[in-house]
Amino acid sequence: MKSNKSFINKGMQKQNMKQHGWLGIVFFIGLLFALPLQMFLLASDIRNRDSLVIENVFDIAYPFQFILIIFLPILAGIVLFRYLHVKSAVDMMHSLPIKRVHLYLNHYLTGTLLLLIPLWLVAMLLFFVRDISPIYQEITNGDIGIWTLVMTVMVLLFYSVSIFVGMMTGISVAQGILSFILLILPTALFYLIHANLAMHLYGYSRGYVMDEWSTYLSPIVWLSELNYREFSYLPLIFYALFCVIFIVLAYYLYQWRPLEMSGQTIVFEFLRPIFKYGVTVCTMLVGAVYFDQYPHDGWIIFGLIAGSLIGFLVAEIILKKTWRIWRKKLLVQYGVYASIILVLSVLIKTDVIGYETRVPEASEIERVFLGKDPWTLQDEQLDEEDIFIQDPTFIEEVRSFHEKIVTKQPEPVISNHLYEDSYVIAYDLENGSRLVRQYHIPMEESEEYVGSLIESKPYKTFFFELDRWEQAPIETITFVSQGPGSKNVKITDENEIEELRHILKYDIYSLTADDLIGGEPTWGSIKIETETTLKNEEAIYMSWNKSFAEVDEWLRRNDYIYEARIVPEDIDTIDVIDVSSSERITYPEEYFFREKEYDLTEIQDEELIAEALQHSRNFGQADYVVRFTLSNHGYFFGTLRTEDVSEAFIQYVE
Repeated sequence: MKSNKSFINKGMQKQNMKQHGWLGIVFFIGLLFALPLQMFLLASDIRNRDSLVIENVFDIAYPFQFILIIFLPILAGIVLFRYLHVKSAVDMMHSLPIKRVHLYLNHYLTGTLLLLIPLWLVAMLLFFVRDISPIYQEITNGDIGIWTLVMTVMVLLFYSVSIFVGMMTGISVAQGILSFILLILPTALFYLIHANLAMHLYGYSRGYVMDEWSTYLSPIVWLSELNYREFSYLPLIFYALFCVIFIVLAYYLYQWRPLEMSGQTIVFEFLRPIFKYGVTVCTMLVGAVYFDQYPHDGWIIFGLIAGSLIGFLVAEIILKKTWRIWRKKLLVQYGVYASIILVLSVLIKTDVIGYETRVPEASEIERVFLGKDPWTLQDEQLDEEDIFIQDPTFIEEVRSFHEKIVTKQPEPVISNHLYEDSYVIAYDLENGSRLVRQYHIPMEESEEYVGSLIESKPYKTFFFELDRWEQAPIETITFVSQGPGSKNVKITDENEIEELRHILKYDIYSLTADDLIGGEPTWGSIKIETETTLKNEEAIYMSWNKSFAEVDEWLRRNDYIYEARIVPEDIDTIDVIDVSSSERITYPEEYFFREKEYDLTEIQDEELIAEALQHSRNFGQADYVVRFTLSNHGYFFGTLRTEDVSEAFIQYVE
């Protein structure tokens, strides 16, 4: 018969187009509204003519594009192969003198045509529509080509995944839900596993592991970031490869599929335990992550147990399609699962592999990194900026710090991250591997652990990016004040910049550990732009520490001080509340919302005002909270410690 000799059955194609052609029409109209029509609307808005510039196609109504590209292909997979989920339809289709391979390929081909033809028609329209307004002048032929290529691969991938899932289930609703879950599962599962490891392994750096490439695991997550992230062909190549894999797997599943199982959640018997225990593991991990916000291990254990039980029972209900699932065998199955998880948990918690106590010997270390967060390590990989230090003395100091941490294991402050300092240690070892650990230390204990280390010259050179100052001449130095008024001053004179550069370095190298540990008093920020950073639009920023005495004196000597920051002359009065019983303060303004509950002291003495302004911090360990009222009736808040103020100030407040 002809249908057995030709892969493309014209009669079937004609019938499919009549029955499912509305999919292509809906997709085409949706894309027209998302792109050409939206481009006309943007161009016709007079407010956009001078201010708006569209750089690529992904900048145009991207949320609408995003929804269309995901939803329509998954829907197409459901609609084209719905006959597999309806008993009468599946019997009728497979009673025809047409092999399964021909049924599969013809339905797949129909869906592909219904999705790609509208997409490519709209892509061709873009070449003409972009010329209607100057706001689209940045969009090149290459940009439209990239958009077309990306959307083609994504449409085929989502369509293929939908069909692949459809071959494993006998319910159309389940096909849609499971398709979306499968597309997002790799990144979600990756995050959940590493989040749980971070709870149980001291020093585990979740942020370092969850780097940029982890978003590539899910095409939906990758696609959601395309409108602001630089495009790369590598993920697209992998997605195209997986598209082919899903097409082939779906074909073989179709060949093996038991037709009488239509209407079942999972049609293959061997997949049912995978589904059940997969759901159980995922909900268990979610439960642990949810209860991790509470400062007690008992809540995490509760989250693990509750999450696994809920997932196990829900999966069983879905498989059986009834809530009447109780039987003794179910209890045994959960008991076996719980025992396996318990053994794994004990192995992780007891650290049988020595992960928590591992500190490499000095002879094994090639270079070392010490920073505040793990993202810097990823920037080093992307920007090829050398942030590691090879100084043997500094390496030994980091090792000593690391050994002290793993020995005492200080507990982080779970209640508020503002009162803990994060330190990331990374060793590049002689064998080519990299060992990374991250520790959270209560702020009041930070100086004990890292005091001498962060006062060292190599650390300050890295932390304040001093090496970048030497790579190219400094063009500008800008001082930006915090608080009301937003004072700022930009230094552009070459002689002043050179003088100020040396003074800044001197003040930075003079900083103590107390100045550098979180909650340090600052006037605002300093922005440094060199020839290189101006080209790359990546300025150097640093805190304008109140301990920069020489910088302050230079600004005053050159009459910049009044433009650069708030000075005592700007302040009329300060109001002080003694809160000596408080350990930590995050929002000092909250005390003034309830000022009737406290004894408030008003100070107008210029010397005491200057003293309070010089030593006030934004948050942290404090004995006093202060409200500064400006001459222009603006105000801001701060905190003070007893050791930072004079006896005269203390007596005045008392």
